[in-house]
Amino acid sequence: MTEQERLYRFNHPLTPGDAAPHRAAAALRFEEAWMARCIAGIEQEQGDVRAGTLEGFRAALDRRLSEARATPSEGARFVAEDASREQFRAIVREYALDGLTEAQAMFAVMPRLDPESLPPVMRILIDEFGCGNPARVHSTLYRNLLAELELPTALEGYLQEDRVEAAFSLVNLYHWLTKRAPTVDAYLGALAYTEGAIPWSFRCFVAACERLGIQNHAYFSEHVHIDAYHARDALLALSRRHRAHGVDFHAAWLGAELARCVGDEAFERIVRRAMGAKDVFRIEARGKRYCVVKACPHRGGDLSKGVVRRDGKAITCPLHGATFALPSGRRLGGPECSDLEVTEDGAGPEDRRPA
Repeated sequence: MTEQERLYRFNHPLTPGDAAPHRAAAALRFEEAWMARCIAGIEQEQGDVRAGTLEGFRAALDRRLSEARATPSEGARFVAEDASREQFRAIVREYALDGLTEAQAMFAVMPRLDPESLPPVMRILIDEFGCGNPARVHSTLYRNLLAELELPTALEGYLQEDRVEAAFSLVNLYHWLTKRAPTVDAYLGALAYTEGAIPWSFRCFVAACERLGIQNHAYFSEHVHIDAYHARDALLALSRRHRAHGVDFHAAWLGAELARCVGDEAFERIVRRAMGAKDVFRIEARGKRYCVVKACPHRGGDLSKGVVRRDGKAITCPLHGATFALPSGRRLGGPECSDLEVTEDGAGPEDRRPA
């Protein structure tokens, strides 16, 4: 069990032993060291937010969000355009640690908020829990997605197998922000970034669901819609708190950067795990686009550098000449090996054309 999983179990105890005093003490020591490392890596990037103004925070936040929208990650492109159903299933499996405990950490922050900033944050929390409708609770929407993908719908099913450690850290961060961060301003900054980022960062998941014919996409599609309003609520909470009591905008920006860095790392590692050893590339053949496993089944040659026949019916590995039919992947010639994994992809720009 990794240290992040131990901390996760402390935050979400499933057995009495998970919250035992000696385990709690060890988990909190790890958390303190982990957060110190994260903060040390971010401190130098505070910039003009150190001036302590709401305008400075808004400007820095807008820049961060604009940068991310302008340059979507390779992982986001892969999810939207290339991930197979099995690969998407693997991504959903990793994020279950978060989806099944959606917004539970928010309860702990309520007593720390002042009367001015509490109502906007409460509106976000109410939405997360379906506005009183059990069928629309966000964790229920995630369970529906898991059920369609034939995955376990109980949290216990995800704590008994190998997980991407960054998936634990994503949830653990928000428990620190809501419960143990020195000031609640850090949480409000993180909330402002997260709610501002989700309307575009979740679009790759919506696109994957549409492309793969997944019906229970509401967990993603609802976030894309509703978090645009939540982003305004998060900034309203900061603004009201600033007017009434003052805000430490250095801490608020630190929270925003923690949310960005930990969230981005979790996403990229989860997607990379889902891709596994089977990195894919895209080709266009006979008017259709296909995802092809990059490593040749013979000796691992890079098929993305291979030659696609002019009629689009075969691809040849540049290393030892193994040739495979398109789109079936059946070996046609060259050294003995298994067939090639090829899947048809949706419409979009191609990476390679027939030679």
